[in-house]
Amino acid sequence: MHLNRTIRWSDWNNTGLEHFTLKQGGTLYAVSSVVIGNREDASYGLHYTMELDLNWRTRRFSATLTDGTSRTLVSDGNGNWQDGTGKELEHLRGCLDVDFAATPFTNTLPIRRLKLAINTAADLNVAYIPVPSLLPEKVDQRYTRRTESSYLYEGLFRKFTATLEVDEDGFVFDYPETFRRVMG
Repeated sequence: MHLNRTIRWSDWNNTGLEHFTLKQGGTLYAVSSVVIGNREDASYGLHYTMELDLNWRTRRFSATLTDGTSRTLVSDGNGNWQDGTGKELEHLRGCLDVDFAATPFTNTLPIRRLKLAINTAADLNVAYIPVPSLLPEKVDQRYTRRTESSYLYEGLFRKFTATLEVDEDGFVFDYPETFRRVMG
């Protein structure tokens, strides 16, 4: 069965919106999304795309802000990364997932990939991409599955925690104080 989704998320204050699509084709999931939002006291608009393998590992990530700033990351799916020109990104070695600050979607990647049993946890290194700089850094995170539909997310690198409510496919419904689903 192919997984195709269209979802809209709003930021918690209803000042930002994301229109997200995921389509499965062959051996990849293709993501395309448009986001308008606010971060670090600045408004932004952007478009991002991702290619994921069927095991939910990021193979390609690309984001472009409306001011023209852009970033592309390419992965072999085994924790080795390059930028869009083929330059090795040693500082991201070992990361399987991208955590893009503009969207709750990237929480779906480890949720789907890890398939945690209830009351189990996993520590991860992820390529965190902040907005508006788009400069990736390797950070530590933890996911703990609490129930069939909730996960404790811990951004260990910044001492942040949130309980994420997800649907049957692992897509976020509610990310307290950050994002909430408004469609799909």
